[in-house]
Parts: sequence; structure tokens; C-alpha cells
Amino acid sequence: MNPIPEQISWYVAIFTLAAAIAAPVHWFTKSHYMRLLSNLEKQNAANMLEVSRRDQALAGLTVQIDAMHQCRVATAEAFKSLHILLQASGQVLNTDSASVLIPDPIGSTSLVFLAAIGPARNRILSLRISTKSQAGKPFTTKSPTLWNYADSEILDGSADERSGFRTRSLISIPIFENNTDIIGVVQYVSSEMNHFAISDVERIKPILKEIGSLVIDISNDPGLKKIINIQQVGEEADCIVLFSDISNFGTIFDAVASPEVISFLNDVFGRLSDIIRANGGKIGGYPGDGLFCCFNDTNGIVQLVAALKSARAIQYEFMQITEEWSKLGIHTSQFDLRVGLARGKCCSCMLGHPSESIQTFIGPAVNQAFEMCEYARLIDSKLAASTDIINLFNDLAPETAYTRIPRGSGEFFSIDD
Repeated sequence: MNPIPEQISWYVAIFTLAAAIAAPVHWFTKSHYMRLLSNLEKQNAANMLEVSRRDQALAGLTVQIDAMHQCRVATAEAFKSLHILLQASGQVLNTDSASVLIPDPIGSTSLVFLAAIGPARNRILSLRISTKSQAGKPFTTKSPTLWNYADSEILDGSADERSGFRTRSLISIPIFENNTDIIGVVQYVSSEMNHFAISDVERIKPILKEIGSLVIDISNDPGLKKIINIQQVGEEADCIVLFSDISNFGTIFDAVASPEVISFLNDVFGRLSDIIRANGGKIGGYPGDGLFCCFNDTNGIVQLVAALKSARAIQYEFMQITEEWSKLGIHTSQFDLRVGLARGKCCSCMLGHPSESIQTFIGPAVNQAFEMCEYARLIDSKLAASTDIINLFNDLAPETAYTRIPRGSGEFFSIDD
């Protein structure tokens, strides 16, 4: 055999070495390419999922907008019919001044004008009327009220002052849903003495039933507060404010995607709000991962019982919620619900931009309830209360049910039982 030339053998060696070096480089390049391709496919799938979610959200929003539009159209038609019925019943009673009042969506002891006819209608539509006034009294007594200028009882003249009208005779009639639940009152006024009689109620009874049906339809409109253009500030009263917040909630964002966080919060807020409303509380808002509400019954003990029942019930419900979500793989066991209670002045109001205002509560009691909620971090019961709460609490339970805890120059209380 002829020996391989030395030059060729060097070429073979170099080629072999290059191939040996190229193989892992090729493998690495191919592997890197495959990883990039896999990441791109995952990113594309995530983008497609996000597009799908946005399409679904847009479709849902479109449905909501259509529903809101239909609701507004239905409400506008209901208002037209309501004015026609007020005019018709006014003709029967020989007066051109009449109005419908419904419970104040913000306050608890007043009525607001839903609709009105007569020369002063535009000047009274944003007013509140006390349920203790001659016009508002039927809402609590569930019986018609008849008033004349010669009566010893003085007329609440706030509407007259605003409108320039001189009321000399008034009849106010309750309107009902299903003949049992009162939903508002219809008021007829005249500048003449002894213009109305209790027998007038029977004369317009069929019209009153139709008015009641329309009031129900209009009251169900989600935008009722803006429709009736109520005054922005409600009544100030002594209330109990409950402020709650989720401890350690910030850690969830490190392990859980935002959609799951939102679903968790909606589940929490929905279920806790149902409990609070069932006990007579009014939700004031959902700041961050917390909520606050107000109990404004005129009886302080009733306020306290409702607030305490709500506080313990929402803490128990929150524990159930975290257990359910933990079973789904969302680690929520490190969370707990702190609650603070305070009593003091509180005012309901509409706050925010005119196009996006919300009903909420402001006042010293709100600030103090938030402070109590922060103090609740320091105690095992996670339920802290102010001194004003304990002053009421002493009428319901022994001193062993709570613990006084000094704090700086002040104090707060842990409700233990």
C-alpha cells in the first residue's frame, strides 16, 4: 500500500478536530434555537390568551353598555309616564303642584324628590325632606298626612323657601310595592286653605298604584343617584364605622398572577359585603385590599350589635375563603383579616369627579376605625375597638370580654369574646 501523504494526513486531522469542535457548537446552537423557539411559542400562546381575554372583556363590556343604554331608555320612558300620571292625579285633585319622593340613597332619615310637576319643580328637585316632616311622615307611619295652614303643627318650610311657593294645604300619601313594602310618598300641595281631604286618597287610588310601579322601575336604575341629582353631602350622625384589611396581602403578588389576585379579592369583597349588608351596614368603599362600612341606626346599641356581629362573621367567612383558595393551589394561609371599630361623627356623601363620583363616608369615625384596624395587627383577636365602642359595649357584656391596651398617650381595646 502507498502511504498517505503527510500533507493529507494533516488535513484529515484538522478536519476531524474541526468536526469534533463543531459538533457541540452545533448542538449548543440548535439547543439555544429550540429554547428560543419554545419561548416564542409560549409567549405567542400567552399573547393569544391575553387577546382572547380582552376580546371576552370587550364583548362583556359591550353587553353591559347595551344593557345600560336600554336601562336609560326604559328609565326615560318611565319618567315621562310618571309625569303624565302626576298631572292626571293633580287634575282630579284640582292642583298643578305634585311630587314623588323616595328614600334618600345616601341618608337614612330623609326623602328626596324623584319627580315633580308645577311652577316650582326645577327648584325643589335636589332637596331633601325629613321623614318627620308633614310631607315625609307617611313614609314612617304608612298612613296619609293631611295638613292645612290653620293647623297647630308648623309646616317644614324648606321646600317653600327654595321654591318661593306658599303652601296652604298639603296631602301626602304613601305608595307601596305589593301593598306591603313602602317605597315612597306622593305629595300634592295647594296655595288654598282646606283644598284636600282624606277621601281624596280613594279618588286617585288606581293612579297611585301605577305611580308605584313606575317608581320601582326607576329606583332599580344603577345610575339613580345621578339621575335625581341629589345634593352631594348627606346627613351627619353618630355612627359606628367598621374598617377591615387583609394582613400580609402584598406577598401574594410574588407568587400569583394578577387575574387570580383580582378573582380572590372579588370573592372576598363580595362575600364579606353580603354579610355586612345583611346586618344593616352600608359599604363605604374598598381601599386597596380592605373595606369599610357604616352602621347608622339611630339606636347606638343596635349599631353596636350589628357591627360586632358583622366583625366576627366576616373574620370567620374570610377564614373559610382562604381555606377554599388554598385547596386550589393559591397559598392564602398566611393571610388574616384585621378589623377596627370606632364610633363618632360620620357623614355620607358623593365624592369624586362628577362623571365618576361614588357614595362613601367621611368623618372622624372613619379615620379612627382605620387607626383601630392598624392596632389590630398587635393583638391575637385581630379585632380592635375605640373607647367609645367600649362605653357602649359595657351595657352588653362583662369586662372580661375585652382587654385594655395602652398605646402612647391613649388606649385601644381588644375584643376577645
